[in-house]
Amino acid sequence: MGSNKSEFRTFEELECWKACRDLRRFAAMIAKQLPREEDYRLKDQILRAARSSTANPVE
Repeated sequence: MGSNKSEFRTFEELECWKACRDLRRFAAMIAKQLPREEDYRLKDQILRAARSSTANPVE
């Protein structure tokens, strides 16, 4: 097989993973601004969803 310029070596080179990483950082920034009473409900849910976004393309 010839070389293909679209090949990647790690998942970190995938554009979808990079976009999810940016989303994760944005979600963390937003979560920090939520009221303290949301720590174990909305904040936790936002952070868990953002974390899973970077794991999904890797799977």
